[in-house]
Amino acid sequence: MIIIGGVLLTLSVIIPALRLAEILPALIWIDFLTYALLVSGLFLGMMGIFTYAKEVRDRNRE
Repeated sequence: MIIIGGVLLTLSVIIPALRLAEILPALIWIDFLTYALLVSGLFLGMMGIFTYAKEVRDRNRE
């Protein structure tokens, strides 16, 4: 989940950069897609970090 979240966050930075360089057209649905990638990447990344931390904590208790 951490890797997928990182990829989504990276895409949410690359897509606006491509729009700024005028490689991609400036369409409103691209803005919504970028925002959705940002939110989902942040959510998945944080869930992955929390899951990993819980597994490490539980492993150290045993």
